[in-house]
Amino acid sequence: MFRKYLTTHFAISPARVSKFKSAFVALAIISMPSAAYGVSSNQFDLLCSIDSHWRDGSGAELIGQSGSYALHVDLLHNMWCDGDCGSAQKIANAGIHKVTFAHSENDDFTVDRDTGHLYRHQGIKGGTAADHVTGDTSGTCHVKPYWTQDVRPLE
Repeated sequence: MFRKYLTTHFAISPARVSKFKSAFVALAIISMPSAAYGVSSNQFDLLCSIDSHWRDGSGAELIGQSGSYALHVDLLHNMWCDGDCGSAQKIANAGIHKVTFAHSENDDFTVDRDTGHLYRHQGIKGGTAADHVTGDTSGTCHVKPYWTQDVRPLE
C-alpha cells in the first residue's frame, strides 16, 4: 500500500520506493519508545543533571550548585522516590507529555517526558517575608531501566 501510494501520487519508481522504505524502517527503529529497549514506560529511573539556586526573601542567592539527581518512577502504583528512597511519594499527575511530582503544597516539580527537561520550584515560608526561602532547580533527565542503582524498590 505504501509503495502504491508513493508510485501513484508522487511518480516515484518502485526501486526508489524500496530505498524510501528502508530509510523509513531505520527511522522507525531509531524513534521507538524506550520500552522497546527494555525500559518500561510505566516503571523507569530518571538520571538528571541539575543546577539549583536558593534565594532568601530579598532575592539574594544563598547557594547555587550543580550535580546529579536520580528519581525512581513507578507509574503503575502512581509513586516515586529519589536518592536512597527513604520515603516514597505519590505522583500528583502523570500525563503523556509531563509527569508532575509533589512533596508538599509549596513544591512545583515537573519533568517533560518528551524533552527530559526537569523544573522544580520550592518555597519555605519563614516568620517574615525576609525569612522566606525559595529554590529553583532545572536540568535534563535521561530515562534508564528501572532500579539501575542499588536502592530499595518502592513499597
